[in-house]
Amino acid sequence: RAERLRLKGRAALDSYLATCHGRSVEVLVEEPTIGRTPQFAEITLDKVATPGSLVTASIMGHDSGRLTGTVLT
Repeated sequence: RAERLRLKGRAALDSYLATCHGRSVEVLVEEPTIGRTPQFAEITLDKVATPGSLVTASIMGHDSGRLTGTVLT
């Protein structure tokens, strides 16, 4: 039962992440190339940014349960 729930959870996350493609979002930078969107989705950034800063990123896709994005500002 737990495995079925994990699979459904992964499917729901992948579905949500797919809907984000092409959007521009504000990202709170947690590590030099990793941050979180306002919906708490993790995002890998293509450029180094200062942890604690806010940057705008364009979402290019997703991989392994995490968004991928290009820093715009």
